Amino acid sequence: MLLHIVARGRIGRGPEADLVERYLKRVSWPTKLTELAESGGKLSSPPENGVTILLDEKGEQLGSLALAQRLEQWRDTGKREARFVIGGADGSDDAARASADLLIAFGQATWPHLLARAMLAEQLWRATSIPCQPPLSSRRLIDIHGRQRDIAVTGETSATMRWPVPPPAQPCSGDGGGLLN
Repeated sequence: MLLHIVARGRIGRGPEADLVERYLKRVSWPTKLTELAESGGKLSSPPENGVTILLDEKGEQLGSLALAQRLEQWRDTGKREARFVIGGADGSDDAARASADLLIAFGQATWPHLLARAMLAEQLWRATSIPCQPPLSSRRLIDIHGRQRDIAVTGETSATMRWPVPPPAQPCSGDGGGLLN
């Protein structure tokens, strides 16, 4: 699935551009960055079978894990592109909010748009880098008597446990190279 950042305004060269570039190079999924004029013009229609995510102060505050799970869900249901839209200095209008599949925010603070790009690029890198791990309920430890114990069921502390038992090998699903299964 393509991770496409569409942002109003030109970033030019500078530390913010370097951060965006650095994080997007780390993302293992295909990425694209499109810059639009600060105002005017219309955003092209999203591709068929794509999802549009609008960065907006009224959006949901997703943690990195929740974002990783959303990306994996979209990818696994056949979405071809996740388009992340960053509005101009005046934000986004009601029509853009209504047409988006998801609104997200990076907290209640107002961020400069150039930093919002870098923060988004970092979150995309982090979300696509979260290693595959079994759910906590299936993680097991060996107790002091050599028995495997499920830590979520026993509730035992590390004082009575010794060595972690490696979880069974699970390949990461799809092309994500590191999302949760």
